[in-house]
Amino acid sequence: MKHSENRTILLVEDEALIAMAEQRTLEQHGYRVVLAADGERAVHIAEEQPEIDLVLMDINLGTGMDGTEAAQLILKNRDLPIVFLSSYTDPAVVEKTERITSYGYIVKNTGDTVLLTSLKMAFRLFYSQKLAAETFDHSINGLCVHRLLYDKAGTPYDCEYLKVNEAFERQTGLIAQKLIGKTVRELFPDDQAQEVIELYIDVVSSRTPARKEIWFGPTGSWYELSVFPTRGDEFTVVVQNVTERKLARERLEREKEWLRVTLQSVGDAVLATDAEGCVKFLNPVAEQLTGYATDAAAGRSLSEVFRIFNSHTREPVKNPAERVLAEGRVVGLANHTVLISANGEEYQIADSAAPIRSSSGEIIGVVLVFRDVSREYAAAEQLRERERNMRQAQELAALGSWRINLEDGTVEASPTAHRIYGLSEDRLTLGHIKSVPLAAYRDMLDAALYNLVHYRQRYDVEFEIRRPNDGEIRHIHSIADYDADLNVVVGTLQDITERKRAKETLREEREWYSTITEMSPIGIATVDADGVITYANSAAERILGLQRDQITSRTYDAPEWKHTAPDGGPFPDEKQPFSIVKKTLKPVYDVRHGITWPDGRHVELSVNASPILTEDSGFEGMVATVEDITERKRAEDHVRALLREKELLLRESHHRVMNNMNTINSLLSLQSSTTKSSDAREALNDAAQRLQSMAHVYNKLFRTTRTGTMSLREFLLPLIDEAIEVFTSVIPVRVSAEVEDIPIDSGTLTSLGIVINELLTNSVKHAFAGREEGHVSVTAVEEDSQIIITYRDDGPGLDPDTATEEALGFGMQLVQSTVESLDGRIVIHPGPGFHIDLTLPNT
Repeated sequence: MKHSENRTILLVEDEALIAMAEQRTLEQHGYRVVLAADGERAVHIAEEQPEIDLVLMDINLGTGMDGTEAAQLILKNRDLPIVFLSSYTDPAVVEKTERITSYGYIVKNTGDTVLLTSLKMAFRLFYSQKLAAETFDHSINGLCVHRLLYDKAGTPYDCEYLKVNEAFERQTGLIAQKLIGKTVRELFPDDQAQEVIELYIDVVSSRTPARKEIWFGPTGSWYELSVFPTRGDEFTVVVQNVTERKLARERLEREKEWLRVTLQSVGDAVLATDAEGCVKFLNPVAEQLTGYATDAAAGRSLSEVFRIFNSHTREPVKNPAERVLAEGRVVGLANHTVLISANGEEYQIADSAAPIRSSSGEIIGVVLVFRDVSREYAAAEQLRERERNMRQAQELAALGSWRINLEDGTVEASPTAHRIYGLSEDRLTLGHIKSVPLAAYRDMLDAALYNLVHYRQRYDVEFEIRRPNDGEIRHIHSIADYDADLNVVVGTLQDITERKRAKETLREEREWYSTITEMSPIGIATVDADGVITYANSAAERILGLQRDQITSRTYDAPEWKHTAPDGGPFPDEKQPFSIVKKTLKPVYDVRHGITWPDGRHVELSVNASPILTEDSGFEGMVATVEDITERKRAEDHVRALLREKELLLRESHHRVMNNMNTINSLLSLQSSTTKSSDAREALNDAAQRLQSMAHVYNKLFRTTRTGTMSLREFLLPLIDEAIEVFTSVIPVRVSAEVEDIPIDSGTLTSLGIVINELLTNSVKHAFAGREEGHVSVTAVEEDSQIIITYRDDGPGLDPDTATEEALGFGMQLVQSTVESLDGRIVIHPGPGFHIDLTLPNT
């Protein structure tokens, strides 16, 4: 197989800049690149240049033939691996390319790592297929070539053995010389022969490979048959003796069922990908947070399903799976990360991603564990304050922490640990740390570390060191735990020199350490098929208010629990998680009820539960997670009460504002009725009418259920109708209105309501004076982020050249100043008829 520096790639790309960037990337990694800008040129180069090793083909190549047509023509004359490179992610497009070649499909802009990895995979696949023909006879798998036989009516009825390899003889115990030329029915019992022949007929007729396990009585073994069509009526069968694997699989299925039940019950979201970063699995919590069901997400890239952004900058956050695949270690998300689900919901999340390794240590995927921390995030500042206090407390207690990476032998230590050990170096190694304890303790420390890692024995040691910085001998106490997933040992150490002289102080510190190591955040319990609680962890003890042996001495429905519904009433058995799971054999989530501790304290719980099933899908028990939500429920009740109070206050404020407006309107009307001056009376009536218009606007904006913005159509059309009803007592007015559905903020709507009311008032008072009827038209459209409102009436109109502020009057001056306050402009057109255009920016 050629290395990259000896390989030539034909890059088919019609976009010159993209082609140059891709060529540069490939050449930087040792490939020779030949460019083609269209399909016709690509076909010609592939035929004329035999040194081409691979074709990297864009699908959309402009006006000529597309990438799939060019690929088909190339493959007619050359046996080359073709990898498609495209911006399309539509499944139909991908499926079309797979019918042409199966060497890869790369989505553009997924990064150089994906591109280079995909090319390497394509080369390996191509050379593997070339080697396949040469490895038939030497394959460790049993291989057999058959031909389907037909009767005179053309119906297939048997299969003939054409060729077998040595591995086939070893796998089955059948001799090749006795097989060639024989048929399946001549070798197998009738019932088994019929089953196998039907499988072979389906493969040949559908041209679809198939796999099946069969029991072969004569040898007393299970065999796996992998059948795929080759030429015409011929097909190949790969035979493996899978008796041991069959037994191991049954054991594995039982273990997988336990794992499935656990993942279904875990309160955190769990998502797994393959080695290419494509989604393989989501548990129910992950489905809820991402908005994708497992079936819909399977095969999609993680970045498509797991869309994460920085909550402050709104910039995308780097895909954690890429880091895990690149670095081969556990990574976590930065703070302030928000997940946006498929339905637009946003969740503040905490996340960690870890590699999934095969038994050989190869990374075969990534698992992400994340959870919704939106509520916790709201208290982040308080948590950070507590963490600062904890650090100060650790410094006051002289407690150091350390972490050993067993992969490379590096050691990380806190400043307090450096000070206790008397070390000044920033970069530490395991060998360096081992040199500090006195020689008499080194074998004991090595044995304790070995037993922790290999046998999970507790690491809790006391020893003496000679500090390098001052040569002083100090007594040290250290405890540690081993994380097998990360292959790291994490521990704490403390200088107990003074404590050795004070036995009581030493006892208190040990109790403090014990409390820390026994803490657990999630309560977990299992219940058998009879409803008896069989297991509870330490967190369950804390949440349920009982010792472990007290919990496991009860059934789930024991009267001592004193179960209550969330409203304080009785909690019927049919609503119990156990009863639901046992009846439906399906998980349940967030079942809430209350219990009473022996000391009389009432606790509200949230329970998630999943069934434990037997091999034949029978009910064997239940596993449940328990969370104390007492404080959360109190907080939720408090928030609901505050919202109700806010709504009442808002309604009362609205009522008082409307009363005040009505009162002012009444005062203006009374003042008008007692004023002898016609000009003053008209001014007071105009003011009262403007105030009434503002009241209409205010009332309409208050009653909408939306906040911030409202549709111009929904606001303006009813407002015009209400204003016209007022004017009908003066003169009938016919209105034509065409208003687009444009969202506008409430402040702008208030000003527009005043403007339209003034224009209608002017038309009735001036344009329609002495007439039996008037006509008004209003249109509103949005063009280039601007709102254009056109108002017309069929009166005499205005001359724009003589329309001075004095000539326009107060109403039009009010219109002009209001529009200018909105950064808008007014254009008055010459008559006949009053015609004005209002142009406003829509921000």
